[in-house]
Amino acid sequence: MTVPASINQHERTDEGRGVHLVCGKEHIDAPLACRKIKEMLKVETLMLGGGGTINWSFIQQGLVDELSVVIAPAADGNTSTQTLFMAKAGLSDDQPVVFKPQDVKLMPDGKVWLRYLVEGKSAHDFAQDSEYQEVQDMLARQHVR
Repeated sequence: MTVPASINQHERTDEGRGVHLVCGKEHIDAPLACRKIKEMLKVETLMLGGGGTINWSFIQQGLVDELSVVIAPAADGNTSTQTLFMAKAGLSDDQPVVFKPQDVKLMPDGKVWLRYLVEGKSAHDFAQDSEYQEVQDMLARQHVR
């Protein structure tokens, strides 16, 4: 939690009642949160199950080493459906990130489980990539319709 959102200004570990960690003043300081979780709670592996903004923020800050995505054999097409990643001004960059495929599994119920290693931010200059720009323009035209 952040200081303004804090119910209790002191970090504590209450037996059986949870933990409150203060990790930032106005925004969550993700690297600090990870350090405190590791040091205070002795957690070595953490699953991040956030929304698009928190997922992207942690990836942009180099705090994610593996990405695991399960795709269901269904879609809703709703424009308000949460995305897997979403940059937000002031919280994260929007520099593309490269993933290296590790594993693909077809689940008995038809879902597909994809696992990737996060290799880091791409050095590719997408602003100067004409093929990339053409695809972005095409997608923008389709979205306007």
